[in-house]
Amino acid sequence: MDATDEEILTYITNVFTPDKFDVSFGEDTFFIKDITTKNPCVYLVFQNDNTKIYVGYLEKCGNNRGTELLRLIDQLALAIPGIETLGLIDESEVNVGCNIEISLSTLKLLTKGSSWYNSLGYESMAHNANLKHNLQLIERPFIDVFNSVVQKQIKQNKAPKYPTADPTAEDIQKTRLALFPHVNIDLPVKDYISHIYTEAMSDEENCDKKKFLQNLLLFLKPATVYFNWLEKPVIRTTVSGGKLSGRKLSCKRKRSKRRRHATKRRQTTYKHRKQTKRMT
Repeated sequence: MDATDEEILTYITNVFTPDKFDVSFGEDTFFIKDITTKNPCVYLVFQNDNTKIYVGYLEKCGNNRGTELLRLIDQLALAIPGIETLGLIDESEVNVGCNIEISLSTLKLLTKGSSWYNSLGYESMAHNANLKHNLQLIERPFIDVFNSVVQKQIKQNKAPKYPTADPTAEDIQKTRLALFPHVNIDLPVKDYISHIYTEAMSDEENCDKKKFLQNLLLFLKPATVYFNWLEKPVIRTTVSGGKLSGRKLSCKRKRSKRRRHATKRRQTTYKHRKQTKRMT
């Protein structure tokens, strides 16, 4: 750990305080764990000459929910002079019980038109176009969107010819009629998905309903448009005289080619997850 890493570690422990978190450093990454459960909370990588914080991992840990962890990351970015952006890859999932996880981003896209990370200021370069498409999508009748996905599969010759783990249109229709015949398929997508989600979550012991929700989101995901490489600008307030306070970190870390490549691989494999039993 060089001088700059030690400075960063001091900033991190001032925000992720030792009474709640354990912070360590290795292979260009700062690892933050819950002090009680020892479960991982956040992995942070400092990039672009310490002007960007890449959030390589985010998960509820102990009593620390995802929203609170992101708030602390915002606080950290403001505390370190020179940090301009926060970045992450949205692969968030939510545990709905019965050891079933669903895509949080797909759930939010189909009910709100934008993702959970979007609501907290993280956006892609294509955000406006994605948002426009998804807002229009969720106002369409569910059955129309369902049929459009089926037709798209047929045109692309993706209808499965052999047994597959992915849900098929026939699977969805059969299970829908068995479990949710009372939910009007002419409802807008946002309302239909919200009904299914609410009922699946309220019936805690019914794993079939939760599995149907998981499969339905997987099936409808191709109808959404979402670029999940996201960034959030760090907005700083000025002090008297119009200048920003603080001293920018000046020491650059010189990494070997092997370590740079290792960091890049981690960035594409870390999984962002937010485990909760209700919609945020």
